[in-house]
Amino acid sequence: MYTLLKKITLLRKVIVGGFLSIGFLLMVLVNTIILGGKVMLKDYFIVFGLTSIISLLIIAPLWSALSDFISERTTKHYKNKVIMSCLLHLLGGILMLFFITVILDPGSYRNFFSVDVNYSLMILYMFYSMVPALAFWLADRLFLQYINKQIQ
Repeated sequence: MYTLLKKITLLRKVIVGGFLSIGFLLMVLVNTIILGGKVMLKDYFIVFGLTSIISLLIIAPLWSALSDFISERTTKHYKNKVIMSCLLHLLGGILMLFFITVILDPGSYRNFFSVDVNYSLMILYMFYSMVPALAFWLADRLFLQYINKQIQ
């Protein structure tokens, strides 16, 4: 059964990305409704939809599978594998911030590491990019535990 789980790893991660995309989309909808009507819902859905599809359904599952592969190969103990996988997911969240910034504004990569950047704002953006990465890692772990319980 363990080999079956290994074969469906990428499918599992795409399913987790789909659930998280729906969850984050609902969160944006609720926040927009609570914050008021001056913000256009259509604009939020378009921007969030594009970044969600690119990040949570394509790049995040690939990065997650790569981080799990690296953690499996480099560590022996289960706790170390889990910690290594979590840290690699967080690194992926930070890298995702850079790539999404480049995709949405191609000229911005030149200013991303410039001297006059507000570093407190940059740290805040990094924190905001690590939250979905941590949520993806946690949801994937919970989904894997659920699958394991269903198989046994």
